[in-house]
Amino acid sequence: DMHFTDADLILPFYKRSEFAGLSYEKQAKKIRKGYKIFRDFNVNPEIWIAPSHCFDKITLQAIFNETSIRVVSDGIALNQYFEDYNVGDKRTTPGRTITETDIVMHAMHSGDFFPHHVDAEFAKKGPFGQRIAQFSCTFSIGIALTASIVNKRAFTYGFERLRFPNPVFIGDTIHTKVTIKEKKDDPKRPQYGQVNEACEILNQNDKCVCYSEHILLVERKNT
Repeated sequence: DMHFTDADLILPFYKRSEFAGLSYEKQAKKIRKGYKIFRDFNVNPEIWIAPSHCFDKITLQAIFNETSIRVVSDGIALNQYFEDYNVGDKRTTPGRTITETDIVMHAMHSGDFFPHHVDAEFAKKGPFGQRIAQFSCTFSIGIALTASIVNKRAFTYGFERLRFPNPVFIGDTIHTKVTIKEKKDDPKRPQYGQVNEACEILNQNDKCVCYSEHILLVERKNT
């Protein structure tokens, strides 16, 4: 488990696209600028969370000339085998507010311009009284929130039991709770086992808006 305090320095707002085409010097300058913001607020960071695709630990320490900085990737990579999973383990993602832009952009990507999603006047007369997010939009964003942790020993086999018990409205904030529900042998691949993750996407009132079971194929030890 990872726990952070007020003294931690967290810079998740740097994205890969922000560094594209920049020289090393300009990338370092950009990182220093973000670092100074925290220094100006008298924050003395104990942990630096940096974009793992931009700088490694040695580079960051050289940029700031502070070897005491501990570096943790913002996209946390695990090396977890099938035997390391425990039924009942849980984790909860950060939240994400669903905006009108999310719904419109998803309609453009998917072709789902159903009036319940994009026609405010039509939606007023519907069962919910306002526009709702596409179910596929809710699912894709909610599951994407879980991808902050990636296991190098596992990959997705599929999703089962997908349900949408409640709608998501513009302005709702969703997060996802992941619970290890089951482990079992894979009938076709003896070098792998199946791990079933129950994924509950919840709104700001902890009401479930999407449920699914994520099936992972996970490498076994010593195979």
